[in-house]
Amino acid sequence: MNDQPTAAPRHWWTPMTRPPRRWWALSVVIAVVAGLATAAYAIVTGGIDLSGRGEPEDCEYNAFDAPMRITGMSPNGKYIVGIPTDMDSDTTFGVWHDGEYFETTVAADRYSELLDINDSGDVLGYSTVDSVIWRHIDGEFQYLKAPDGSSEVIPEAIGADGTVVGSTSDETAPRPVKWSPGSVKATELDLDGHDRGTAVDITENGTIVGHVGDGDTATDAWRWDADGKGRKIFGIKTIPGLPGVDVAGDSEAVSVTGDWVLFTAGASQYRAHLDDPDRPQKLKVRLAFLDEYGRAYGSKKGDPAVYDEKVTKLPGLTAPPEPAEDDPDELFNEILAVSGDGGRIAGRTWDDKEVLWICDGSRLPKTVKASAPDSEADGPSKEPKACEVKALTTLEGKDFATETHVSPDGAYAAIGIAYFEEEKSDSFGLWHDGEYTEVDGVPRLGNVNVYGVNSSGTVIGESSTTGDGEDRSTYWRYQGGKVQTLDMPAGAASSRPSAIGEDGTVVGTFQDLESRSGPVMWKPGRSTPTKLDNGGHHEGEASDVSESGVIVGSLPEKKDYAGKAWMWDKDGKATQLPDVGTKDDYSAAVAIAGDWVLLTTQDNGNYTHYRYNLKDKGEPEKVKLTEANDIDAKGRVYGTNGSSLAVYDGAFNEQPGLDDGSGEAPVTDDQINSASTDGSTFAGVSADEPALWTCD
Repeated sequence: MNDQPTAAPRHWWTPMTRPPRRWWALSVVIAVVAGLATAAYAIVTGGIDLSGRGEPEDCEYNAFDAPMRITGMSPNGKYIVGIPTDMDSDTTFGVWHDGEYFETTVAADRYSELLDINDSGDVLGYSTVDSVIWRHIDGEFQYLKAPDGSSEVIPEAIGADGTVVGSTSDETAPRPVKWSPGSVKATELDLDGHDRGTAVDITENGTIVGHVGDGDTATDAWRWDADGKGRKIFGIKTIPGLPGVDVAGDSEAVSVTGDWVLFTAGASQYRAHLDDPDRPQKLKVRLAFLDEYGRAYGSKKGDPAVYDEKVTKLPGLTAPPEPAEDDPDELFNEILAVSGDGGRIAGRTWDDKEVLWICDGSRLPKTVKASAPDSEADGPSKEPKACEVKALTTLEGKDFATETHVSPDGAYAAIGIAYFEEEKSDSFGLWHDGEYTEVDGVPRLGNVNVYGVNSSGTVIGESSTTGDGEDRSTYWRYQGGKVQTLDMPAGAASSRPSAIGEDGTVVGTFQDLESRSGPVMWKPGRSTPTKLDNGGHHEGEASDVSESGVIVGSLPEKKDYAGKAWMWDKDGKATQLPDVGTKDDYSAAVAIAGDWVLLTTQDNGNYTHYRYNLKDKGEPEKVKLTEANDIDAKGRVYGTNGSSLAVYDGAFNEQPGLDDGSGEAPVTDDQINSASTDGSTFAGVSADEPALWTCD
């Protein structure tokens, strides 16, 4: 399987050669001073029209009312991205779009840094925990891979069409790369014979800037046009009027806005117009931002300011207090992001409030919280599935539900019960037509989990140890008041059931002494399993069984290849299902109901889900849920979308959850575990209680 590329540490450049670009400078105080006094270096360069919006004095101060900490802004100023202020972690990002605010969950425990956002609201980010790079477009996460021969990459910016630019960061010299729209595999940019380089930013028309170099130190600011051809930005060797400041061999492009590029040469920063690059203007301190007119945005003596022909402070701010002797950290007001035309400027005050200056004469709309617009087709359904939720029982004291499964006819629900480590359980919950019973007699090891229940009330589950330092599990089938242990096949090291059929057949997976797995089934009433046909391969699993006895799971296409989705008919004949993902991605059929199969593909912990109809045999359809656990006979898929319980049928329908009224976070995340065949009932866990949803 292909390894997911890792995002290298952000600070592998020295601070002198790699200043913050755009809105990365979240805690940098920047002074803006006038450029050289010589007319040749004035911001109005020969033949370049700098007419545009009004002067900075026209900017209006606004308190920004979206509940997030701003990290970036799109070039058109219509999108602002950031981390929600009501979140304990940055596993969710917020987007403000002309007055509407919505949030999107990246993944559980995937703490992410937001890198850029374009004029379509596409977001670029990467996980700071597992260094997975992602691009969020039209409601979908695309996980970006390194080019062949590299494992670590640094994403930098996203263009108007979704192109992402960045660089490799292996032990060898860095190389500039880009991810084209619709492609998750990076390709290297031409180095024109040089041995290293980086790509750091991209314009709306596809021009990429960065640098190339040779050896350990020599670098030249570089541009790649939209056709992929690269060339030096500067024709000069030294900057006019500044003897000894080399451009040739000692310059790097830092960012680009419109036709204006911010670059470094030696220990200083400069700006230059791409159509007239050989007359750069020196900036005596670091800058965070340029707009498309070349204006500079930063701080003047601690006050956010705009520099054009003069320095103009932005209005509406109060000066920060002097630092206390016991707290020497300096407080300051700062600029966080600027739109391409300079019409909108985002900032943060010294007392940690987000602000937005409007400089184009428009008014700032009041923020309204909205659902995340995955896309017109993929957003919440306009006619949502009407379902009500109730707790099947209230688990007293320290107990909490682990999973809840419903039978195909919706008449039974089986509930797994977990305890804290000082207690042990020998029971599970069984709900039948409105009555709840706690069933005793399963092995007493610690926690009890359930994996399925059929329409006769037969339950399969697991008893497992808790907190005694030794991991042990016993799997069982409960039928007619009796508990039967589900044994391992001969020569196996372990086995685990996954699902139970209407006739009592149990399917699952075994693992042998060499850690090779395979699909098995326990026939009705039998405790010893039978291995399913695995085509001679040494890997595989059985995940679910339909009402008619069709089993689904996975097998590798060839020996030592990644698993793919397979099915076994009632006679045990194995057939491969349509492949999803790439040839190196693991995929499996995880659930079946009627003619519908739920397929899942995994690439280094990133899951994508599909539904497929065995009768129609069309193309598998991507399911827009973060987690998908079951499917009904109408093809509806049950799981979660971000932090929301959801049912997907061409669009996701958000479902209600329980509120225990305690105000404390639940031990177990809300989840939907299984659905009845017709979808009229589905079950799961909400607020740590076993929950059942009934639908019209």
